[in-house]
Amino acid sequence: MIIKTQVVSHWEQNARVLIDPIMKHAVIVDPGAEVEVLLNLAEPAINQVTDIFITHCHIDHAGGVAALLELFDQRGLARPRVAYHTEGQFLGDRIDMQSISMGLPPGQYRNVPKVDLDLKGLTSFSVGSVTGKLLYTPGHAPGHIALYFELPEPVVISGDALFRRSIGRTDLPGGDYELLIQSIKSQLLTLPDETKVLSGHGPDTTIKDERARNPFLN
Repeated sequence: MIIKTQVVSHWEQNARVLIDPIMKHAVIVDPGAEVEVLLNLAEPAINQVTDIFITHCHIDHAGGVAALLELFDQRGLARPRVAYHTEGQFLGDRIDMQSISMGLPPGQYRNVPKVDLDLKGLTSFSVGSVTGKLLYTPGHAPGHIALYFELPEPVVISGDALFRRSIGRTDLPGGDYELLIQSIKSQLLTLPDETKVLSGHGPDTTIKDERARNPFLN
């Protein structure tokens, strides 16, 4: 599987495009903004983007979903499913208001559209022929999900749960510090040492490195 990364939004969020080069299927993860760039990154699978996957419904991870769906329509492409955990939907329903309160350009960040695939209770997620595990990691935000692939080199897309030498903030609506620590220790730190961690912001890291050096986890 090919994983492409694009830094987007005012918050320098790491959006991802996952591509199965054999079946030529793709999934776009956390399209916070700059959606035309993200869609173009789906080549050579641009005609088979099956899902828009949202790790959590904060503005920087989900504020571009509506615009991305419209871009599919404009290009005459089949709309992908919108997939997220509906425990966090109340956050996605407030993006318009949050954007206005921050003085951001009108319409740049918009409410998350209605879910097509509710990730609540699901344990797996596919990109073409490649199947990943869905890990429930709330604490930074309700309904937060991470996506783990047992590829030749294991990799986890951790959203804003775990960062290099840090963790997601918990002072936002629905945040819970104790729950986040529990999520990280039970769902992420139990992954193999060599697992590459692709965080929602900042540089990549590994489970081994965070287990040993993350000050919030020791």
